Amino acid sequence: MVPIFEFIKEEELVEKINEFNSYKTNLELFIEKELNLKHYNKKPPELEKLYKPDFKINECLFLNIDGLYWHKEDYRDNQYHSNLREEFEKHNFRLLQFREDEIRAKLSIVKSIINNASKGISKKVYARNTSTRDVSNKQAAEFLNQNHLKGAKNAKHIGLFDKDNNLISVLSWKIYKKVCKIERFCSLLNTVVIGGLSKLLTELEKRLSNQVDQYHYWVDLRYGTGNQLENFGYQISHETIGFDWTDGKNCYNRLYCIASETNSEKEAAAKKNLYKIYDAGQRLWIKKCQI
Repeated sequence: MVPIFEFIKEEELVEKINEFNSYKTNLELFIEKELNLKHYNKKPPELEKLYKPDFKINECLFLNIDGLYWHKEDYRDNQYHSNLREEFEKHNFRLLQFREDEIRAKLSIVKSIINNASKGISKKVYARNTSTRDVSNKQAAEFLNQNHLKGAKNAKHIGLFDKDNNLISVLSWKIYKKVCKIERFCSLLNTVVIGGLSKLLTELEKRLSNQVDQYHYWVDLRYGTGNQLENFGYQISHETIGFDWTDGKNCYNRLYCIASETNSEKEAAAKKNLYKIYDAGQRLWIKKCQI
């Protein structure tokens, strides 16, 4: 029997291999169109491990878009996204990791985060030209759902308002015992509020003076770092791996499926056809109050 390869010219075989290697998922094609990016899918030469990011934003910034099915626990263990992020950080690169449901449902927020990370936002507002006021739960929920990837949070809120009385930044917090937990912070899409976080944190500390011992700020390392918090007296405490639940179409908070008297967590998840999908790590920044 004659091998099939004897009937294929070398240049045709190379062409077929290149076609296979350039295969793009529907999600990747969608991002190419919406973000005007060229599919990268190569190993940056500086990296030691064979990681091939989906897109290259600039020389230091890369982007991965994670399909929920292929990134659930069956295919990606609890360290995968964290190890990936750490490998890029080790070489002074930054890797943004967004999930399929975020891209489909909150593309405008994803675009804004990418533009901010790549310093591609031209609209700038100086915090000194804003006023600080309380924000109602209704207004905060609307603002967070439109501008924060994780949406609204049941908490207390303060915000920055511009000269036209438009809300442009929100900070949300809760007090648990003697700890103030900062739950959310974001600004208007495609807007950089210079000094905004500093102004809101300073205002919060004035209000809570003598009420709390510490301030805690958790940062999702799939798309954030929290490094700017060092400027405000925060220090890294530790990192941990977190997870959400996914049904392959959407993601749900880890508390969406928990163990009970009759079912273990795994059994409860199986009944709902849910799987864990792990993040790239959660980093806790802490500021201790001076006594």
